[in-house]
Amino acid sequence: MFWSFLLKEWALTRRNVFILLIFLFPLLTAMGGSGIQHVYSPLPKLVVLEQEVEHYDGLKGLEVMVARDDEQMRRWVFDLDHKIGIKDGELVVDGREAVEDVEKMKSLLQGEKVVDVGADRQRLFNKVFAFNLYGTFMVGAMVLLFKLVEERERFTTELQKTQPAHPLIPLLAKVTITAGIVGVDFLLCGWILNVPLKVLPLVFILASGVSLGIVLGLILAFYATNESQALAILKPVVFVGLMGIPALGLFMEGWMHQLALFNPFYWLLLMVNDLYQGEFSGVYFVYSMFFCLVGLGVISRYWYKTLYGIPKVQR
Repeated sequence: MFWSFLLKEWALTRRNVFILLIFLFPLLTAMGGSGIQHVYSPLPKLVVLEQEVEHYDGLKGLEVMVARDDEQMRRWVFDLDHKIGIKDGELVVDGREAVEDVEKMKSLLQGEKVVDVGADRQRLFNKVFAFNLYGTFMVGAMVLLFKLVEERERFTTELQKTQPAHPLIPLLAKVTITAGIVGVDFLLCGWILNVPLKVLPLVFILASGVSLGIVLGLILAFYATNESQALAILKPVVFVGLMGIPALGLFMEGWMHQLALFNPFYWLLLMVNDLYQGEFSGVYFVYSMFFCLVGLGVISRYWYKTLYGIPKVQR
């Protein structure tokens, strides 16, 4: 019986274009983030003349562009890209550069000819990649929510209760398909973003992320009766609770990190980030799984009030 419901859910999922778009979105952002890594640098590009290029051969982590004459140098410096020129020991700037970037370039004129920004650059991209990979778990909450809402809109929940199957079986089929979608999305994004291949931490992250997504999807399903309501509920939840607060905690650190620790999804983001940093700890996994168990306990306590539950007999 479970297998029949599973096949039905899979057939419905394949025909749902909206769920397909939800699945593809993290993959597209992952490809974009991976491509940006090859063109972005925290320092501006350095433009030098051909006759002076030998003085800057020892630079690391800084892209050096060689101009054939003064006119080409000024054209490159004054375009919209992030470039600073050096000619005869003097900086060539257009006035739009950040003060700290100009100061770093001045250090070159004072004899500091080795600039290594590779480590800082990689740490920044590790955070970007971790946040992108973390975003795949939002897919689980959204897919499960819209699957439950779809049943309400089509009035098929009462029909399911007439079948010789426990009311939990259709729900478990939805949860299984949702977990599979999240797992495939996570692995594909991880491959694109070069996630370190560490089996046990990856299993912990997947278990935590899928569980948090399912709990969130079930909680939101209590309040949404159609797709319009689901979208209205998702907007503040996703942009504030799932994206805004975790992103500020990860990138701003300090007091924002302390504030974001009250958000269970931030624990998941920290687990993914720790994986990139090579410092994975199971503490956040324990916290998140405990939160999921508490959430599932609360949901099961009041599940009888939903269309999927069996109403309690009034005595």
